[in-house]
Amino acid sequence: MLFAACITSNSCSQTPSTHNASGADVFTGSTPCDATIQALLKLPPVPTCDFIRWQLTLDKSAPGSRTFQLRLVYGEGQPNTLGFKGGGTTRLYTGKYNISKWDNDVLQGERLQLTASEPRVSLSLVKMNEDIYHLLTPGQTLMIGNSGWSYTLNRKTSALPPSGQGLHLTIAPSLFTDTARQVVFEGRTACQEFARQYGRNAGSDCLKLKWLLTLNRDPVTHAPTTYHLAWTLSRRQAMEGKWTTLKGLGQSATAVVYQLDPDQPDRTIYLLVGDRNTLFFLDKEGRLLKGDENFSYTLNRVQ
Repeated sequence: MLFAACITSNSCSQTPSTHNASGADVFTGSTPCDATIQALLKLPPVPTCDFIRWQLTLDKSAPGSRTFQLRLVYGEGQPNTLGFKGGGTTRLYTGKYNISKWDNDVLQGERLQLTASEPRVSLSLVKMNEDIYHLLTPGQTLMIGNSGWSYTLNRKTSALPPSGQGLHLTIAPSLFTDTARQVVFEGRTACQEFARQYGRNAGSDCLKLKWLLTLNRDPVTHAPTTYHLAWTLSRRQAMEGKWTTLKGLGQSATAVVYQLDPDQPDRTIYLLVGDRNTLFFLDKEGRLLKGDENFSYTLNRVQ
């Protein structure tokens, strides 16, 4: 099994290609740089690590061989930019991958397993659909991000038209049984696709949206009651209203979905429940929204 890794303050001696040629899929994203992911990736320490930018290339061009190339840049964020101080530190991995069935009692679907050696590094990601993967913990649950970044990777160039992007997961009905009286999710997402799908006004310079979502339940019945949503495009007045839990929406027939209703049907927001700690934005047809190399359409539970 092949493996290679290189580290430099700005880039490896040869910048890896994006492999956009036929037979290769490229996924990008930015994730937290917490202790768990640093340990999984065996990253050499840096004084400050705010986030990691990923470029994962899955090469299928050789018959019978599935190889990957993973290029990471990590370090301290440069204030008021989307980059790193000093360009960050780059690390390059190569190895083999396989795809298998996966079941963690809440989700059922396909798992992408990346394996490299010398030193041995193994990563697992669950396939949300053809365009989106989400990283898994060593215990095979969805990794939880923070207020800045999530653990979701997005295809650089869409594989299928939107009409073909159905959900690749089956989600257990047990997610209907959450009894917490109040839960809070936050995160930063990409901007333009959400604004387009939901008819919101956002200038061409809108790169990200900040979100803080509070969901309340009845203390006796545990049924959904009200929500409070503060976000970038509604700074003057937060959205408030009632929310409910749906089973299935459009192409996501097996999904558990939170519907946020502000008493304005054209403004209703739909969120796929990945598990009790992770939510994914859907469009009104029940399709997952795809992010970019900087931000995904994922919210993370903080309370």
